[in-house]
Amino acid sequence: MDNLFEAIRLALFQTRKTLFVNFRFDKWMIYGVLSLISIGGLPSLNMNSNSPDFPLAIAAVFLVITITVLVAYIIIKPQMRFILMDSVLKCDINYNKSKEIFKKRSGSYLGWILFLILMTILIAILIVGVIVLIGTAFIPLKPVSPSSAPKDPMIMLILIALLSMFSLLLFVPIGIYLCLIENITITSMMKMPEGTSVFDAIRTFNPLFKRYWKDMIWFLVAMMIIGIITSAIISMFTFPAYFAYGIASIFIDKYPVISIFTALLMFAFVFIVLCMMYPAIGVFITAFQMAYISKVFPGFEILLIAEKDNYGKITASKTMYDIEREEEEKRLAEEREITDNMDNADNNYRQTQSEP
Repeated sequence: MDNLFEAIRLALFQTRKTLFVNFRFDKWMIYGVLSLISIGGLPSLNMNSNSPDFPLAIAAVFLVITITVLVAYIIIKPQMRFILMDSVLKCDINYNKSKEIFKKRSGSYLGWILFLILMTILIAILIVGVIVLIGTAFIPLKPVSPSSAPKDPMIMLILIALLSMFSLLLFVPIGIYLCLIENITITSMMKMPEGTSVFDAIRTFNPLFKRYWKDMIWFLVAMMIIGIITSAIISMFTFPAYFAYGIASIFIDKYPVISIFTALLMFAFVFIVLCMMYPAIGVFITAFQMAYISKVFPGFEILLIAEKDNYGKITASKTMYDIEREEEEKRLAEEREITDNMDNADNNYRQTQSEP
């Protein structure tokens, strides 16, 4: 619990340092785009194509565009999240440099993303299969006779209870583990050696999960609470726009070209609104995640740590880049000192030789 509150305090400090010290609107919007893609997710591109007057070709093109954007989003999301973390640690954005670091350290992360997608599909197939099996076992295929009709509600209750229990036993542990391991692996990439496989990182972290499972539960609870608060805040600003768009759709859905135009316009409007709101949310969540992992996991203590005064107030934050810079400056200072000592020794020797 102490680690949790400490990470929240440090995340608030790092958010203020990153966004509001030397504030620039262009940097704010870039952080918004990175945060929206890596944490918030793109807004939905809604368009009603069920109207009989809606051309099938336009609907097909719209579907292809939607699938293409979704695939591109899944592929680019890990890179954007890494760049966001790197930018939060540096308190500045250098997209090309962060992208270069990501390529060197990403290992098989794309394979991990495909693995998550495959796991999701397999779980969905498994659930559908269990539903079919339970349904055929408890619900008769032929019409139920009037004498057995009173038993039907009980059968349905048993079916619902079994499905709910199965979903809890299957989804909760797997969902928690995948959520935690996804958050840990992407964060651990900040300190991975070049070319390290993400699956190797998972094998490294599995023993740590067993040892620090209580801290990980607190982390998950905090992320869920932050997500709920974030969703509530976002809904307050986007609901009026979606409501107005829904009212307008009643009158314009029979005009395909206008419907497409308004759908794209709505998407752009919501995207811009979210980009203006998400910088503080994305930077805080990212800083909190790195600060908490720094407090809990051995080997990551220098990812994002706090410097405090005698009263426990956070006066500065220190990241892995700050420590690397300090070590480099210390090394250069030692080299200069050695060089100066050698020069002084040479001067003293020449002075001694020149004396009669």
